[in-house]
Amino acid sequence: MPEKWFLDIVLAYNKLEVTNGWKLVLAVLPEYKDKKYAERVLNETKKNKNIVIIENSLQEMLNELFSNAGVFISANTYESVPIYLINTIGYNLLIIASSIKANVVVCKEYPYYYPPDNVFALNYYIEKVVDNKLKFNTFNPQLLRGYNWEEVTSIIEGSYKICLQKVK
Repeated sequence: MPEKWFLDIVLAYNKLEVTNGWKLVLAVLPEYKDKKYAERVLNETKKNKNIVIIENSLQEMLNELFSNAGVFISANTYESVPIYLINTIGYNLLIIASSIKANVVVCKEYPYYYPPDNVFALNYYIEKVVDNKLKFNTFNPQLLRGYNWEEVTSIIEGSYKICLQKVK
């Protein structure tokens, strides 16, 4: 969980003077590997009644959440392939993401980037969102080229079949 940098997102959100009705929703898994970090995140969220934590991240619930969200924030400082961002692009959401290489490679010019581990820069973008001053970057469908799940699954399935034939 620390690599997701939820604490930075909460700290940046808590710096807002006005939220204009915007709520921060954290979709987290029910088990935390780093108990101290999770405790810090929870303590910070208790300071703000506009922060909601969803302990259950079932795909159906995430679909509902993404369909009704105004922005997606990714504060990761490490990621090999940011599948969550690829999925988010499909919902055509405004995205604020840390400028780690994996995010930039996948999303190119689509999201607004900020330096990783920089709460002040993240707060700047969140302020722009709640003040309705952040322009939505036009979604480029080409960003999803190469990330078609049906194609990816078909390739993986074909590879497994070839491997199984060789084993027999």
